[in-house]
Amino acid sequence: MQDQGKRTRRARKASRLSSHLTVMFVKGQGRVRSVNISARILLIASLFFLLYIVGSLIVINDYFDKRRNTAVLLNRISQLNVQVEDSTKALEKSRKQLALLEKSIEDMETQAEDQAEMAGTGTENRDATVSKETASSGSDKLSPQEPVVGIADMAFRDEEGKFIVTFKLLNLFKDERAVSGYVHTLALEKNADPPRIRTFPSVGLQDGVPVNYKRGQLFLIKRFRTIHAEYPLEAKTESPSSIVVLVYDRSGTLLLRKEFEVGHNP
Repeated sequence: MQDQGKRTRRARKASRLSSHLTVMFVKGQGRVRSVNISARILLIASLFFLLYIVGSLIVINDYFDKRRNTAVLLNRISQLNVQVEDSTKALEKSRKQLALLEKSIEDMETQAEDQAEMAGTGTENRDATVSKETASSGSDKLSPQEPVVGIADMAFRDEEGKFIVTFKLLNLFKDERAVSGYVHTLALEKNADPPRIRTFPSVGLQDGVPVNYKRGQLFLIKRFRTIHAEYPLEAKTESPSSIVVLVYDRSGTLLLRKEFEVGHNP
């Protein structure tokens, strides 16, 4: 019985020893040290180390990926900044060219008016010798008091935060002559405190009329032309109470002034 118990204890001890990893250290001659490490602990440590390596690789890869994307975005932003600078320079150059063009047009119009006045002065004496029959034969031409332009199909509407005005500017010449000039559309807010006047196109006012009539919408019509004007609205209550249309010819003579109450389309 004793031998059997000894064998059982030895088997148990051998079983416990087989579940451990023995690490031996040799120091000098004849000096050996050993350390038993549990296989379970070794397995857990190995799994932790493996997971640590995998996690580190994922983090490092994500870092380099974000760094690469950041470099691409920075390069794109730099290119966009260069494009914006180039566009700004081109826009400024276009504005200067437009200003020079407008100045040239004004100079040409002034020169044409001066030439017309000189031609009219040169023909004044010759016109004074025309007979009464010749004068009466031309009496069917348009007199200064007769209207040159008219307005039809005036309409108002609110659309996406804007108050929009549309109407047809009519040529009233009976001989189908073309008429040209400038048109201004004024939005009157009589109920505001203080009352306001907004212009389209935008232009300064003096005594309720444009300071520079040539800043209006240029037109050249043989029959009619649809005119469009719009005003931004911050609230529906800001709709104008009335619309005033001013029409000038090329020389600045007021051809037509007409006011329309908003909400009462003619």
